[in-house]
Order: sequence, then structure tokens, then C-alpha cells
Amino acid sequence: MKPHIIIILGMHRSGTSLVSRSLRVFGADLGDNLFPADSDNAKGYWEDIDLINLNKEMLACLNAEWDHLRPIDAADATRLCEEGYLRRALELLSRKVADKHVSGFKDPRFAQLFPFWRIVFRECGMRVSYILALRNPLNVAQSLEKRNQIEKTEGYMMWLAHIMNSLTGTEGSERVAVDYDRLIHDPDIEMRKIATAFSLTIDADEMELFKSTFVDQNMRHNAFGPEDLENDPTCPSLIKKTYKLLCDIATDGSNINQHDVIKSINDIDSEYKKISYLLKLCDNKSIKIRECLENVYEYESDIRSMSKSISEYKYYISSLEEKISNIETSILWKIENKVYRLIRKILP
Repeated sequence: MKPHIIIILGMHRSGTSLVSRSLRVFGADLGDNLFPADSDNAKGYWEDIDLINLNKEMLACLNAEWDHLRPIDAADATRLCEEGYLRRALELLSRKVADKHVSGFKDPRFAQLFPFWRIVFRECGMRVSYILALRNPLNVAQSLEKRNQIEKTEGYMMWLAHIMNSLTGTEGSERVAVDYDRLIHDPDIEMRKIATAFSLTIDADEMELFKSTFVDQNMRHNAFGPEDLENDPTCPSLIKKTYKLLCDIATDGSNINQHDVIKSINDIDSEYKKISYLLKLCDNKSIKIRECLENVYEYESDIRSMSKSISEYKYYISSLEEKISNIETSILWKIENKVYRLIRKILP
């Protein structure tokens, strides 16, 4: 039987970590080198460090960052293949799933780099399924603004870029959309949805552990509803339209591979592609801003170093002045000074 890989696709801050951990309910292995929990994600990221590092390296190869807006295209994917990343990705993936029946992998960069990973998954000879992690883009944008100081409008466009890559890249594949808020509110329904879509079996004990330990209402630091997004004047209409379509798919159980749904996705993608050149322009500006900030940080470091040297010199001068003052007020100095003045009077 072919190894079964489940890939979680979604934007950063979209609940991808919770979705990833949920796959343990189906007996899925999540990797052998997991990224540790931290203050940003106390319950864990559940993503494999080796895959993260490979994705970071490929983005760097394309002179891109995790927060860039321009979609990675077919030409970028071809370049990565030519640079040897296809072979490396296939080897890494094969090593990660060796002797595993079901494996789950998550990294938001999968969505960003999906034109490349689609080639990998096509070549790997394994059964590949996809979960599209969905969260209200207003919640995502607010979270990014708080954590990374990313402007809300930019956060919206980042959400759209990840979503469109995920939707168009997985067309015709085995896939399901899972809403983060619904997973928190009613995990049983969402887990049954995944089980049905991928013909998986739910482990009752693992399910109870998942619900008692990892499903936490307090994880929803922002809890905006669809009406909040609709009423936000800073949110582009294309994003509102995309989110509404995805909500219909996730809420009503619509088949994401139905003809009318695919047509709606393609219509949205056509609109999205019309602004892709603007997104590239924004990324170029971001690169220049980063370069300027790096120069500023370097100058600030030099200034701090010079300020430290000046402080040390001031301390040295102050120390010398104190020594001179002690000498001038000493009895010996006063005697020597009087003798010196007397000698000046006697000698011509």
C-alpha cells in the first residue's frame, strides 16, 4: 500500500498548527524533528524542522521571504527543480514517510511554494491529500499586525496569496476545507469531515486527548465573524468574495471539486492574477525597505560602539582629572609649588 501523506495548506496564523495536531487522531505521524513550542504557540507548531528549513532555503533561492505577496509561479518552480531542489525534496519526503502508513506535514510555506511542491507530490508516487485550513482573514490580519507589525491590508493580501495558491494548485485532488473556528467550537464534526473525505479511522482515545488538551477556546485571541470582515472598509472586495466562497464550502459541506465550485475559484483566480504585478511591485518595495532597515541597524550598531568608546574615554579623562586634582591639593604639591616659585625669583 502506498504511503498516505496529508498536507496542511493555509496562511500563517490560520490554525494550521491545531489542524496538524488533529491528524494524530487518525494515527498520522507528524515528523521526527518537530519545531518546539514557544510563547507565540504554546501548544506546539507540529511542523517538521527539516521541511521548514528546506522551504526557507528555496524561498531564499528565489529572493523571497515568508511574508512576500507575489505568487510563486511555474517559472520559479522550474528554477528550483533545476537548482536540484526536486531531488532533495523527494529524498527528504521519502525518508520522512518510510515505514509510515499515514503522515501529516504542515508549514504555511507549502502554500507559498505550492507550484514547486505540486511537482514533488506528483513525482513522489504516494497518495497525497490536502487540508485547506481556513480562518477569517480579519482574524489573520489582526494577529499578524500584533505579532509582526504587518499592516492589516498587507496581511489581507498575504492571506489571499496563500489561499489562491492552495485552491488552484490542488484542483482535482483529494482535498477538504476545515474552518479553524468550527474546529474549536465543534471538533467532532470537523474531524468526521476529514475522516470521511480521506477514508480514515478516528481513534476514540486520541480524539478525547485532542479535545481535552489541544482544543481551547482561549486560543481564539481574535474572534471576528463574517459580518466584521464584510463591514471592514480596508478589506478588498476580492478577499471578501473568496472568504464567502470558502465559508460556503466548509460550512455546508459542499464538494470542493464540484464543477460550479471550481468555476467560482477560477473566476476569483482570474481577478487575482490581474493584480499580481502590483504584488510583485510591493515585494520589491519591501526588499528595498528591508535593505534600508539593515543599513540603519548597522549604523545604529556603529553608533552604539562609538558611544561606548566615547564613554570609556570620558571615564578615562575624568579619572585623570581626579588624579590631577588630588595631586594639586596634596601637601607635597603645595610645598613643591612654593619651592618652584622661590627658585624662579632667585634665579635670573
